[in-house]
Parts: sequence; structure tokens; C-alpha cells
Amino acid sequence: MPEIWKYTLDKMITPFRIATNHTFLHVGLQNKKICVWAQVDTTQSWVKRTFRLIGTGQYLPSAFFEEWTYLGTVVIDAKELVWHVYVEDVMT
Repeated sequence: MPEIWKYTLDKMITPFRIATNHTFLHVGLQNKKICVWAQVDTTQSWVKRTFRLIGTGQYLPSAFFEEWTYLGTVVIDAKELVWHVYVEDVMT
């Protein structure tokens, strides 16, 4: 059954579980926390994935882009921070 789920990213690296059949919908702020919304099919099996926050100007090894997919960017005005949200490509 399709549902919309919200994942709150409260660390630089956030492990999570998600249905194998899913679509990431949006990256944004809610209550000053970075969140990712996804459409998931709850009748499917579940896999472990990882979100990662990368700040603007942060060094990334070249292999990073082979293992992670960009989801979106969040600007936090009060602290003038810009975070880029990635998800690990490998599903376990």
C-alpha cells in the first residue's frame, strides 16, 4: 500500500529503513529540522539505506559520487548554512 513517509535527519550520517519500492519526493525543513519525504510501498520488503549531509565547501573524495545520489539542498537562513542531502546507492 503506498504511503508518504517523512525521515528526519538529525545527524551528518543517518541510517534508515525504506521499502524497496520507493520514490524520494522532497527535501526541506520542518520545525528547523532537515527532512526527506518519500512515497513508499509498505507491502514490499525493506532495505537499509543511509542519508548523508554535506556542507557547502566540504571536501568529498571522487569515489563519493559513485556511491551516493544527490536528493536536494536545504538553506538554513538563521545560521547561513547550506546542506546538501545525499542517499547511499547501495541497498542492503
